[in-house]
Amino acid sequence: RAAQLHKESLIPFDQIGPRHTGTIWVHQGLGETALAQGDATLATTHLVEALILSRDLGDRAGTSWCLAGLAGVAALNEEPERAAWLWGAGEALRKSIGSRPAPGIRATHQRLQAMVRNQLGEAVFNAKWAEGQKASVEESVDKALRL
Repeated sequence: RAAQLHKESLIPFDQIGPRHTGTIWVHQGLGETALAQGDATLATTHLVEALILSRDLGDRAGTSWCLAGLAGVAALNEEPERAAWLWGAGEALRKSIGSRPAPGIRATHQRLQAMVRNQLGEAVFNAKWAEGQKASVEESVDKALRL
């Protein structure tokens, strides 16, 4: 149902024009919905679209949420070190601007983070997370877009 409602909400934003912050949120929502359903391919499509728009429009909250979403995709794609790095980068950006975590994604991200922590072990997970936290926004976005 969430995916259907997100798709329907794209219609008015498409009429306004694709370079609108509302379009970011719709694609981010579609990406997170696909992520929750375990569909890494569809999640990637929407989260990359949202990340590019966020970057281009200077929406740092959107950028942080997309980095976290793409970390989840990396987890599903069995890239645990990349996942931990991207979560660290997204978290650092989110905190630097005083933004909250994206609503409605906590359970999915907690589940995927627990999986990655188990795969890497706590020390490696924390080290990769810390590396991501030190990255610039530009470096983080570039790494996220290198699929």
